[in-house]
Amino acid sequence: MYNPDIESEIVPYGVVYPFTDTVLVNSYSLQMGTTSKMTADVKGPATISYITSKETKSTISVNFSADIKSRIFNSLAFKFGVDYTQTSSTGTSFGTSFQIPSGKTGAVYFTPRLYTGTCTYVDQNGVGTSVYVTFPKTVNGFTDGVFELITY
Repeated sequence: MYNPDIESEIVPYGVVYPFTDTVLVNSYSLQMGTTSKMTADVKGPATISYITSKETKSTISVNFSADIKSRIFNSLAFKFGVDYTQTSSTGTSFGTSFQIPSGKTGAVYFTPRLYTGTCTYVDQNGVGTSVYVTFPKTVNGFTDGVFELITY
C-alpha cells in the first residue's frame, strides 16, 4: 500500500516463480524442419529409390550444462508423451521409388518433423531464462518427415 510519508516506494517487478531449479514448458508443438536435398539431380526418364542419409540434431537456444539441457529436453518430451532423442537420421532406402518423367530433371528432398517448445528454466536463485528447443520426431528409430520429388 502507498504511504505518502515515504519518499520512494520499492515496487517488485518481473515474474516471481513459486519453485526454483525447475523447468516450465510454456508452449509446444510439432513443426516441420528445414528441407534438405537428399539426392543429386537425375535426368529422366529415371527412377530414384535410394538416398543419402540425413542426420537431424536437437537444438537449444541457450547454453546450459548437460544436466540442465537434459532436464529441459526431457520436460518437453514428457509433454508429447515420447522419449527424448538427441540425434536421429533417415535411412538410405525409403521403401518406395520416385519416377522422373522423360524430359524432366529431379531430385528427392526431405523435410523432418520436429518436436518444438518454449520452456523457462528457473535457476536456484529464482531467475527464469526462456529457452527454445527442438528435437527430431522418430518412427522405428529413423527421423520422421516427408520425402518429396521435385522436378523441373
